Amino acid sequence: MNQNHQGYICVIGAVNVDIIASSYVRLIHQDSNPGTVKISYGGVGRNIAENLCRLNQKVELITVLGDDYHADEISDQCEELGISLKHSLKVKDEHSSMYICINDEKGEMQIAVSVMEVYDELTPAFFETKLDVINGASAVIMDLNLSAAAVKYLCNHVKAPIFVDPVSTRKALKIKPCLKNVYAIKPNRMEAELILGRKIKTDEEILSAAQRFLDLGVKRVFISLAEKGVCYADRNESGFVRVQKSKVVNTTGCGDAFMAGSVVGFVQDKSIRECAEMGQRASRICLSDDKAVSPKMNLKEVEGE
Repeated sequence: MNQNHQGYICVIGAVNVDIIASSYVRLIHQDSNPGTVKISYGGVGRNIAENLCRLNQKVELITVLGDDYHADEISDQCEELGISLKHSLKVKDEHSSMYICINDEKGEMQIAVSVMEVYDELTPAFFETKLDVINGASAVIMDLNLSAAAVKYLCNHVKAPIFVDPVSTRKALKIKPCLKNVYAIKPNRMEAELILGRKIKTDEEILSAAQRFLDLGVKRVFISLAEKGVCYADRNESGFVRVQKSKVVNTTGCGDAFMAGSVVGFVQDKSIRECAEMGQRASRICLSDDKAVSPKMNLKEVEGE
């Protein structure tokens, strides 16, 4: 077990109410379209936390909820899964974070609206009151749905190893000024390009980009390459873990699964390549399921047994 291990992993990030509408037929704009509507609870932070719980880890999830019906449902679901929310914030007269998406008849997203202003409530002053629990963790996973001020505060005050999920190209730049205080980062190729300000195409350029993250102070780098696998690098080794062929049912949540698997490898004192392999195995389990977090996620398979 990692020498810093205190028995739990702290995840700081988003919990969303996902409302996904899919049309049966070609969408007609400015009209009513027959189809289906599904409501589920997701968000990068929540999904990573659930994956960790399914991998037999104790998890403290620090997020923010409104005082609506969905907040109660999220709390009940997290309790059932074993995700602790006791250090999260609940804001009166606010709605929980929502993501509303409309898909066409092919299942491809045509338009979406996110309502995430509630995360502005996760201020540096709030996190100051949570530093003891955050710093007591064996690892801290932070997604960049937080404000830039919150990201900066956490990077400057958290002593436990910080693992960063950039979430999207729009949010990735929040971490650029703080890279020297980040233990590990998991960008995809586009996010890495934006953070580093360079194009990344060839394997040589990908390895060079990973080295640049190390030069900027990051200790471990995992650059997600979608169907081509992942590039990994630290001061001791670098390389690629390629994707094994498998049936693709769903790609949503694969990055969250990878993060969970790789962090479990970290707390087990695995090498960076072993962590990348564990992340890829977790991602492959997610890939074969229609849910963002697969109920089939399990430690034995992720460890390669």
